Amino acid sequence: MFKNIDDLMEHVAAKKVKRAVAVAAAADEHTLEAACQAAKEGIVKPFFIGNKKDILCILGEIGENVDEDTIYDVSEDAEIAKTAVRLVREKKADFIMKGLLNTSDVLRAVLNKEEGLQHKGLLTVMAMLEVPKYHKLLAINDAAVIPYPSLDSKKKQIEMVTAAMHKMGYDENLKVAAICANENVNPKITETLDANELKKMNRSGEIKGCVVEGPISIDLALRPEVAKAKGYESPVAGDADLLLFPTLVSANCYSKAVEMTGARAVSFVLGAEVPIALTSRATTVQNKYCTLVLSSAMAGEV
Repeated sequence: MFKNIDDLMEHVAAKKVKRAVAVAAAADEHTLEAACQAAKEGIVKPFFIGNKKDILCILGEIGENVDEDTIYDVSEDAEIAKTAVRLVREKKADFIMKGLLNTSDVLRAVLNKEEGLQHKGLLTVMAMLEVPKYHKLLAINDAAVIPYPSLDSKKKQIEMVTAAMHKMGYDENLKVAAICANENVNPKITETLDANELKKMNRSGEIKGCVVEGPISIDLALRPEVAKAKGYESPVAGDADLLLFPTLVSANCYSKAVEMTGARAVSFVLGAEVPIALTSRATTVQNKYCTLVLSSAMAGEV
């Protein structure tokens, strides 16, 4: 169990595995600071993609020097994304970090049939959240890519996210909550049927490396006192590691709501040949650094 992002970061950094990262649209102060910090600590070898003049100017302002051969002078967003993908295809980069670039531009380049990356037929976004008053780090899925995942997509999401968490240092006892409005199976509510099927797949050994509970409401998944009051018995109740939301909207609303209450978050795209570190344009240097470090732990493995 990792209590917070710093706990997980310490565990990952101790592995001392250096990965190369293609930083797409790197002409941003916080992005460059984070990448340079991770590079100094021997965690990543960054390649910077973007307007070279702007990148060098910002590096000078923050007192950093890099080998100019690691800077790819590209100005158009679409070409920046293509260049990041090309570096992965050429085995020069182990993963991609999104800088001042729209996520859609990156995904479009990744999924390009001729020049994109290999993928598992489905991309999904996971986030690691440090939620106030929750006793440990919490993962959620999927707040940005798949609007209405099918049962098969939900199964793949669980498999991809738990695999990523295992690479970061989690054991095989990950507790997955398939979130619904309540804990009852209702034939009129598709989400409850899917959640029940996912639980059956897990019990039969079709979904491995975790314990899946569902349908389960979010209060039962996160608050042991609620589970006790309702007489609800499950190893996941009050102790979930991963919340699998039934739709993009539900996951997105939850993630934004808890961030407004002070939650700290780092996000990644999974399912492609390499992980993609997602960072908000407005996020801090520390959050971008954390995203880089955790992505490096998954690179080459997810």
